[in-house]
Amino acid sequence: MSRRLAVAAAASLSLIPLSLYSPAQAEDAAATPAVSPLVAKLPKNITGYRWKRMTQVAGRGWVRAQGQPFEIRATRASYDDPIKASWVHDGTTTQLPEGMVTEWWMGLNDFATFELTKADGTPIDSSGTGSWCPNGYENARALPDGPARNPYPNECPYNPYTLGSVMGLQQSWQSATGFYAFVSRKLKVGTYKLTMKINPDYVNVFGISAADATATSTVTVVAGKPRGGLFRQAHSNARRSERATLRSRMSADRAERRSVSAPSPAASAPTGAAAAPAGVRPDLRSLPAWGISMVGRQTLGFAATVWNGGTSPLVVDGFRRDGEDVMDAYQYFFDTDGNQVGYEQVGEMEWDGRPSHDHWHFTDFATYELLDASQNLVQRSQKEAFCLANTDAVDYTLPAAQWHPEGTDLSTACGGYDSLSVREELSVGSGDTYSQMRAGQAFNLKGLPNGTYYIRVTANPEHTLVETDTTNNVSLREIKIGGTKKRRTVTVSQVGIINEDGGLLFGW
Repeated sequence: MSRRLAVAAAASLSLIPLSLYSPAQAEDAAATPAVSPLVAKLPKNITGYRWKRMTQVAGRGWVRAQGQPFEIRATRASYDDPIKASWVHDGTTTQLPEGMVTEWWMGLNDFATFELTKADGTPIDSSGTGSWCPNGYENARALPDGPARNPYPNECPYNPYTLGSVMGLQQSWQSATGFYAFVSRKLKVGTYKLTMKINPDYVNVFGISAADATATSTVTVVAGKPRGGLFRQAHSNARRSERATLRSRMSADRAERRSVSAPSPAASAPTGAAAAPAGVRPDLRSLPAWGISMVGRQTLGFAATVWNGGTSPLVVDGFRRDGEDVMDAYQYFFDTDGNQVGYEQVGEMEWDGRPSHDHWHFTDFATYELLDASQNLVQRSQKEAFCLANTDAVDYTLPAAQWHPEGTDLSTACGGYDSLSVREELSVGSGDTYSQMRAGQAFNLKGLPNGTYYIRVTANPEHTLVETDTTNNVSLREIKIGGTKKRRTVTVSQVGIINEDGGLLFGW
C-alpha cells in the first residue's frame, strides 16, 4: 500500500505545456536561440461530440523540446521567501521573472491558452490560461532519433514544504499539457479550429519563434456520445475535474511503481569489522507537520516528512533472525562513486501486520509528539517505526540528489512477511512522508483542554543512524485546539508565506 500524499489544485479547466534542460549558474542573459527550445503541438485532427444538445471538445496539447534538453531549476531560500526559478541553457542561466513559478506542483504558471473558433476564425470560446508541469505524465520520445531516456524527474513536487525542484525535458521529447475542455449548447455538426498559444511572456523569455509558439488543429464535431472519461470531466466543475484527473494519475502511478522490482538487500549480515567512515553521509531533516486537520470528533491527523539533505543516501538493510519477526538492521555507507565503503549496526526492523502497514518497519527513525504551550510533552504518537521510502521530491537541486530514486512505494520497498532480508533507502533530495491515514499516527484529543499546542517531528531521535548533522532534525508546528468536548476544532499557524490551502490532500 502506498502512502504518498498528492497535492493538486488548478484555477481553470485548462492547464499547460512545457519542457526543460540542465544545470549551471550564471547571470541574466537571454540571447535568442538559433532554434526555438520549445514547440507547441496539437494533433492534426480532433473529434468533438454533439450529444443531447451538448457539444464537447476536450483533450490536451503537447510541447516538444528541440535543439537541446530544456531545464528549469527552482529554489526557495526559506519559507519566508518566494520561489525563484532559472532557465539553464547554452552554459548559462537566465533568471525567470517573479510569478512564473509560484507553486511547486503547478510548474510554470499561465503557460498557454486554448481557443476554439469557427473554420473562418470567428471566435467561439477560450479556455483561458493554465499552468503546466514540465515533469508531467506521459513524457515520451517525440522523434524516432531522439535520445532513449529522459534524465529528469517524473513529476513536479506536491509537498508544500519543498525547497528545490528540477523540471526538465530531454531533447526531442514531448510532454502533455493539462486538460482543456469546451462545452457548448450552440455548436453544430461541422468543422472548427482549435488553437494553442504559448503565453507571450514565455515566448520572449525563451526565444520561441512565432511559428513554434502556436499550434492548430482541425476539430470535426460529429453527432454521438463522447468517448471515455473526457466527457465526465468536461461536464463537471473545475474542482471535480481536477479530482478525477488526479485520481487517474495516482492510480497509474501506483501501478507503474508496483511493477518495479524492489532494491536488493545483501544476502546476509556483514561479518567484518564495522566502520562508519567520515565523508559522504546522509543528513536527516524534518519538515513542518502539514495537512493538519480533524479526522474525527476527537482525533487530530497530520502528515510528517523526514528527508535526506546530505551527500549520500541513507541505506538500511535488515536481516531476519531465525524464527523471529525481527530483523537486525545495518546502515551502509557509500562514496561519491556509489561504492560501498562501510557499515554499522543501527538497531532493528520489526514486522507490522496492521492493515494500513503490512510490511517491515525500521525502529527509531522518527518520533511524532504533541506538546503544550510551554513545549512540554503531552502525548507521543504510537507511530514509532517506519518503512523508509522515497515518497516526496523535497530538493532535487542538491548536487547529490537522485532524480529517479528506487523504493518509491511501500509495495516495492518494505518486503512481505516471508522476507528474509529487506533494503530500505532514503535518497539524497527525497523525503519520506507518513500521512494521517496511517494506523496509530494521529493524536487523541479526548480530555485535553483547548489552547495552544505544537506538533514536534524529530528525525533520528536516538541518534542511532549515522549522519552529518543532528542539529536540524527537529521541526515544530504551532496549532490551536478549540471547539467543544463533542467536536474539537484545530487552527493551524501559517509557516512563512506557505499556503497549504491551494490544493487537495490525498493520503492512501
